[in-house]
Parts: sequence; structure tokens; C-alpha cells
Amino acid sequence: DHRYISSGIFFSHTAGTHPSGGETPTSKRRMISPTPLSQNRPPLRRPLYGPIWMAAAAVLFGFFDTLCKHLTSFMPVANIVFLTLLIRAAMITPAVIRRKEKIWRGRKEFILLCLRGVLGAGAFLCMVRAMKMGTLSTTMVLFYTNPLWALIFGAIFLGEKLTIKRLYGIIAAFAGAA
Repeated sequence: DHRYISSGIFFSHTAGTHPSGGETPTSKRRMISPTPLSQNRPPLRRPLYGPIWMAAAAVLFGFFDTLCKHLTSFMPVANIVFLTLLIRAAMITPAVIRRKEKIWRGRKEFILLCLRGVLGAGAFLCMVRAMKMGTLSTTMVLFYTNPLWALIFGAIFLGEKLTIKRLYGIIAAFAGAA
């Protein structure tokens, strides 16, 4: 009995499977069960996919930030932030509903997710307000120092180790941002 996946569904060969993995005319296939692809496929081994998606994200965020800066010339900052977050929520809601699994495990996770949402919305509000008051390039350089702050807060609140190497990295990054 040889099993394989085709379009996310398990199939089983009962006869006629060629040793190379191909089918012979006498082979029969029967569906065993529909299974999500992520549970049965090995991880993708395409090293360029990650950087390609990241480059696409960088270009889209660059366009997004430029559009936000343009909108600040004739729209109130609060309106920009509200509409942007509303559209984001509307776009992600179908994917969350379709998953059919719990989004969080308990009250603590729910509170932490809500806190993250409030902090994210506050950060976005600060960023758009800064765009209105200053140049886009300065705003974005300062905004994207956030990984450095995450490193520092991770050390303070999560007990992550701050090594000398990481401290030099923080100093170099802040010097580069300045």
C-alpha cells in the first residue's frame, strides 16, 4: 500500500505502482481522507521564496507609507489610522474564521492579544502623526528602529540575554539611524 498526496488529499495505491513512483494502467487509487497540506508535506525547500516575499513586503510597505504621508495633507490622522486598521481587520477576518480553531487558549492569551492590538494601533497612530509633522524618510528611519527596542524590552521583560555582540549591534544600529 503506497500513499501519496495530491492536491491536499491522501490517496492510496492498492496495486500497480511502479517502483519509480509512477502509476501503471492497472493501478487503483482510493481517497483516504482530505487532509490539510501543511500536515502532510515536507517544508518548502526553496531558499529564494522567503527573500522574495520579504522584498515584496518592503516594496508594498514603502508604497503604503508614501500613501499615508500623502493622505496626511488633507485627512485627519485619526481618520487615516481608523480606516487603515478597519480595512486590515476586514481583510484578515475571513482567514481567521476559516481556520476553525481557537485563536487563543485562555483569558491570559486573550488579554495579551488585546494589549498587542492596542500597542500596535498606538504605534501606528504615532507613526502617521510623525509623518504629518516631519519628512517621510526621517519618520521611517526612526520607526524601523523597533527591532532594537524589541531586543531591549525582550531582555528586560522576558529575560532574554543581551550579549556584548548584541549590545554592539544596538549601538551600531542607533548610530546608523542617527
